[in-house]
Amino acid sequence: MSDTPTFIHVGKGIKNSSKKGVAIPIKVVLVLLAIALIVFSTLSYGGWLLANSLTKTTVTVLLMVAIFSTPIMVFIGYWFGRTEVRGFLGGIDTALEKMAQAVDLRDGAKVNLHQKIQAPPPLSIQSPPQDNVPRLSFRNANDHQVIDL
Repeated sequence: MSDTPTFIHVGKGIKNSSKKGVAIPIKVVLVLLAIALIVFSTLSYGGWLLANSLTKTTVTVLLMVAIFSTPIMVFIGYWFGRTEVRGFLGGIDTALEKMAQAVDLRDGAKVNLHQKIQAPPPLSIQSPPQDNVPRLSFRNANDHQVIDL
């Protein structure tokens, strides 16, 4: 899926051909609005006819059921909301943990890379040991001996 946004143009079409988008003719929009208006009107009229056919006793019973079921609906809404929030926050925690692991992996790779390409520390010239060990010279050197110059 591309990250580029899709522009929806209503009317004659896209004026600038360099923009990517979807052109919706105004006729389609008007037809969809007309259909929505017809559906809303039909549902409203049906509700009106249903309300006119109810007796006072039926309306009273329905009102009492609605009043007494309100605490139950509030509890159910609270329970589902809490469950959903826990799931949502758990998902956020998981995402943040994955991002932290990725950052740690990236930072660890940078540190390892810098350790590998870092120049070794400069060699320091060590002074010869100041022990009472006699120094080896050319005169008293045997074969295969290393002479410190």
